[in-house]
Amino acid sequence: PFVLAGRKLPPGQAAVVKLMGQLHADVAPQELEETIKQEPALGLALLRLLNAKAQSVARPVESLGQILEVLDRTQLQHWLQILAYADPDAAEPASSPLLMLATARGKLLELLAQALPQPGAVPQVAFTVGVMSLLDALFDLPMEKVLDGLTVAEDVRAALLAREGTYGDMLRLAEVLEQVDGGEVDLVRLLRPLGLTPEQLGALQLQALEWSGTLAYLNQPGKAREQA
Repeated sequence: PFVLAGRKLPPGQAAVVKLMGQLHADVAPQELEETIKQEPALGLALLRLLNAKAQSVARPVESLGQILEVLDRTQLQHWLQILAYADPDAAEPASSPLLMLATARGKLLELLAQALPQPGAVPQVAFTVGVMSLLDALFDLPMEKVLDGLTVAEDVRAALLAREGTYGDMLRLAEVLEQVDGGEVDLVRLLRPLGLTPEQLGALQLQALEWSGTLAYLNQPGKAREQA
């Protein structure tokens, strides 16, 4: 099993980390497929997640080869970020509280990026920042150590390490929302540089929570098939 600073990851999570590294290295599709084949639990988890969006493809995904046909590398990277929290080896992959929090954060930042009155953030990158912001909790390591093992853009690194830039502003906003005593004054202050209103934020937060809950439901064994 992959060992990270003394913490032994389950085989499924180790395979996720390996595959994320291969995507960053831009390896050939055949090599990606071989990695997925070597860890059946990872392949099964990916198939479940893909079938959760079966309505957007011609037919349900039934083979590992189709995974790479349906998803581009950016989408696959997003799913892997989610699976890192879900632990494909678990009996109920979607039961992780960190999974729920990470996916809700990622979706909220994606929606915020889409709602900005002035272009300044890429929704896909915002999603990545939100999901990756809890990797330190997942691996029980400082974020600096986590990022040492991953290739990320400088604006993403700045957001994750120092909450700087537009992505950092959105991440700080998401963190305040998760605190019971965040306070209305803090929200107004954090919304000001983004050019958004509390009413807009409330609607986006609800969408993010609903999306995260739907993802968890569809990731349960059998649910994706029922939905399809």
